[in-house]
Amino acid sequence: MYVLFSITDRQLQSMRKVYTNDNAGIDIKSVLGTLAEVRITLSDGSMYPYPGKINFTDNAVTGTTDSLRVRGEFPNPNGLLTLGQTVSVSLQSKTPTPHIVVPQAAIQNDISGKYVLVVGDNGSVERRMVNVGALLSGGRQVILDNLTDGERIIVDGVQKVRPNTPVNAMTQDQFNQMQQQQAQQAGQPAANGGGK
Repeated sequence: MYVLFSITDRQLQSMRKVYTNDNAGIDIKSVLGTLAEVRITLSDGSMYPYPGKINFTDNAVTGTTDSLRVRGEFPNPNGLLTLGQTVSVSLQSKTPTPHIVVPQAAIQNDISGKYVLVVGDNGSVERRMVNVGALLSGGRQVILDNLTDGERIIVDGVQKVRPNTPVNAMTQDQFNQMQQQQAQQAGQPAANGGGK
C-alpha cells in the first residue's frame, strides 16, 4: 500500500544535517530511501505494526507549499490500510545515532552563529559555538558538535548571564524544589509570632 506525504524544505534541510552531516555532495533523497524508515499512526492513535520504506520522491520542491512530495510503501497483510485513509507519518533512522538534545530555549544566536552557555565545574560560564541539527517535537534541538553528554547548559535566565562570570546554576528539579520551599515559607507565619 502506498502512502503519500510531504516534507517541507525546512524539514528536508534538517534531515540533511542529521543524515549526511550537512555534506552537500550527498543526495538527501537517495539517503532517505536508504536510511530512513517510515512509520504511520492510524486515526485511532495506534501505531501501524509494519514499517515502510520510501520508494519515490519528487524531483523538485513545490513552490506553493515549499515542500517535497514523498511516497512510502507499506506491507498490508491484514488489510488494515485502505484506499483514501488518513494517517500520520513519521520518519525514523533505520540505525539510530545518539545525539545531544537540548531545549531550543538554550540556543542563542548572534552574528557569529549559534551558541549555548555552558556552566563549568567552577561555576563559570563559557560561551560555546554549536552546529544544530533537526528540530524535534517539544521544542528540542539536536546539537551536532561541540557539546558532550553531561555538560550543564543554561536554559532559563540566559539574558542575565555573561561569559566568564560565576553563576549559581541549578537543575530544573532543584529550581522547582526551591520555588516550593519559598511558596511554603511565604504561607507560614513569621518567626517572631507576627501574622501574615
